[in-house]
Amino acid sequence: MANPTTNLNITLPVPGAASSKGVWGTTVNDAFQSLDTAIVAKTGGTFTGVVTMPSPVLNTGVSGSAIKDEDNMSSNSDTHVATQQSIKAYVDAHPGDITGVTAGAGLTGGGTTGAPTLNVVGGTGITANVDDIAIDLTVATLTGSQALTNKTVNGTEIVTPATLSVGVGIDALDSITTGIRNVALGDNALTACAAGGDNSAVGYAALRFNTDGDRNNAFGAYALSKNSTGTENAGFGTQVLYWNSTGNRNSALGYDALGLSTGSNNTAIGYGAGNNITSGSSNIIIGYNIDADSATGSNQLNIGGAIKGDLSTNAVTLPGSLTVTGAITGNAATATALATSRLIGGVGFNGTANIDLPGVNTGGNQDTTGTASTATTATNITAVANNSANETVYPAFVDGATGSQGIETDTGLTYNPSTGLLTTGAITTTGNLIAVGINVNSSRTLCTGNLEVNGTASFINTDIIGNFTGGGSGGDFTWARSGVTKLFIDTSATRVGINTGTPGYTLDVNGTFRVTGAATFDSTINGTVSSATSAATLTTARTIGGVSFNGSANINLPGVNAAGNQSTTGNAATATSATSATSATTATNVTVADESSDTTCFPLFVSAATGGLPLKSGTNLIFNSSTGLLQATQLGTTDLILNNTESDANEVDGTKGHWVIQEGSNDLFIMNKITNKKYKFNLKEV
Repeated sequence: MANPTTNLNITLPVPGAASSKGVWGTTVNDAFQSLDTAIVAKTGGTFTGVVTMPSPVLNTGVSGSAIKDEDNMSSNSDTHVATQQSIKAYVDAHPGDITGVTAGAGLTGGGTTGAPTLNVVGGTGITANVDDIAIDLTVATLTGSQALTNKTVNGTEIVTPATLSVGVGIDALDSITTGIRNVALGDNALTACAAGGDNSAVGYAALRFNTDGDRNNAFGAYALSKNSTGTENAGFGTQVLYWNSTGNRNSALGYDALGLSTGSNNTAIGYGAGNNITSGSSNIIIGYNIDADSATGSNQLNIGGAIKGDLSTNAVTLPGSLTVTGAITGNAATATALATSRLIGGVGFNGTANIDLPGVNTGGNQDTTGTASTATTATNITAVANNSANETVYPAFVDGATGSQGIETDTGLTYNPSTGLLTTGAITTTGNLIAVGINVNSSRTLCTGNLEVNGTASFINTDIIGNFTGGGSGGDFTWARSGVTKLFIDTSATRVGINTGTPGYTLDVNGTFRVTGAATFDSTINGTVSSATSAATLTTARTIGGVSFNGSANINLPGVNAAGNQSTTGNAATATSATSATSATTATNVTVADESSDTTCFPLFVSAATGGLPLKSGTNLIFNSSTGLLQATQLGTTDLILNNTESDANEVDGTKGHWVIQEGSNDLFIMNKITNKKYKFNLKEV
């Protein structure tokens, strides 16, 4: 607009309410034409091109073709201006293009008109408040501590009800209701437990059917699986106490141990131990597959099948005999034999039987004072058969092959009539050696002929040269140390060996056996009982020369070692001793002196087992009392035993050993009694 020189007032008439747009626009247009004419008149020109109006003030309203009043903005022009009314109408008709609000999962509310509201849905342990969402302890979070109830972690169910019980595993503690302080670890562990308390089950189906039983402990698959109401049972091992249902206070260790159903107070240790018991109580069974003698009995004891007993009376029995090798310390009140044999009137006495004293209570001669100066040599002695006494005796021998000789013995040469065992330091033979139960305790055994063994033989400190094959020995339990068997249990033969791997008896002890307190033996004790274990008295008092004797004190015999008369017959009036009585043809005893220096001695023998017989010797049977060497052209024995464990070590490597040579139909065998190894001689036919 050109600069006007004077003020110009322009009035734009506003159409009335009834005016139409066309009328209003025409009026405005006419007004502007008048304005244009006035402006031009005032400025002296017309408007052409772009007109700039700095800070114009428009009163009442505006109009013109550039002003669009379209409620739907249909012209979509970029050179026109919309009216206020058309803008509001368009906005009201298009509220953000949202036709409705729908509530999704976890929400409620929504709508298609107005201002819809959405609400958060709550749930177990979750409460939706105005300003927050509250979560209680029934919902686990990643922080803090929460109590877990019926939760599944990687397929494993964890049960922790208010009863303070814990179960881990599928269906573990699945039925728990009122039972308290139960622990179940493993699928189906304590599945049926409802009211039982203080139970522990570890392993698949352990205590599975327990419903009301309390204080049971089961460790292992199917342990105590059938228990229902039994209490205070303890089982360790697969299928242990499997069938127990109502039994109480049973303890079992080992696979399938204790197969009972209702028995109580039983104890079983070992694979299958006591699994035959059904209703018995208070039994103790120990060992591999060891059963009680009775499935329904009570108070039974069975250890390895070798030791049995009645626990109600504290009585223990051994199914077989008891062999003791060595000393048993302690004292028995009475015994069937004295630990140390005593001489009664010159006659050996050990308490096993009465004895007769010649010249005292039977006819015979005694060492009675007199003057029989002419009696110098007895040509015969009375020999008494001793074929079964389990004792150590000493074979007698003389220095010369013929003539008047003094009878001698050697502690290195012994014989046991019960076992037939002849023990000596060494054996040398230039012919055949036949061993029938001989114990050779020496650094060497020399046989230049054939060696034949007809039984058990033991070699101690003896070098064995040759090829051998070893055999094994069986048993349920073997304990060895440094290659030496210490404890051996053979349940098939019902035997227990201590310090031996080949027990020959129910309890076979190779060494010292000590009993502290009273001991009762119902069968024979085989072996030597040392003086340290002697009995105070004999079980049965014996009569010695008419005087009662029980071993508690020495006794005096009138006419023997005290003044008095005896029934003496014969020539005792003139004979001072058996060794010098020329008129005595038969002697029942001889005086023996110890001999350990003569190198050439001749053992004496008689031609029959009993009767008055002359003593004889042979040049082919020689004994060296200095070295302990017994030399014969042939030696017959059932077994050949070489044993120097109780004497000096051998001269080669300084060790000790215990060997036994036995014969077979086609082979010759040797056994090491310490290591239990067996060998076979490599024999070559010639």
